[in-house]
Amino acid sequence: MTSSVALAAETWLDGEGAGADAQELARVGHRGSRAPAATNHDSVVPHYHAIHVLGILTAVLLALVVLPEPWGIALIGVAIAWEFAEKALLFLLTTRIPHAVGQETLIGAHAEVLAPCQPKGKVRLRGERWNALCSEGAEMNDAVIVEAVDRLTLVVRRAP
Repeated sequence: MTSSVALAAETWLDGEGAGADAQELARVGHRGSRAPAATNHDSVVPHYHAIHVLGILTAVLLALVVLPEPWGIALIGVAIAWEFAEKALLFLLTTRIPHAVGQETLIGAHAEVLAPCQPKGKVRLRGERWNALCSEGAEMNDAVIVEAVDRLTLVVRRAP
């Protein structure tokens, strides 16, 4: 039986000489290689689902046994209706959220100057470093606002 690292290496190499390479990778380890790290999520997922189903069955059994005759069934019906209503509401709310993508989403965003813009420099926007063009100039750590995007360069102005 091969280890999970060897299996990951065989998958990564797509069968081209994977036998010896995969065994060597399993013996030495995958540090420094481009092979994906082997994970053990497959064994966790079925247990989670089993616990989830067991919890639901326990709740249903308690509702039927502990509560008087009509109330246990009514509680189960209300719980099922609540779940369906919750899922439908969440689906409706999340499908109405517009996806913000593209260079238009950068316009109007606030950035921080990393290298003085005299007129060219560097800014940090949303954790990324960008080339910037600021006609009025800006010093390090100044706040700027993006006015336009020209290929990979942000046209910025000083924030008020």
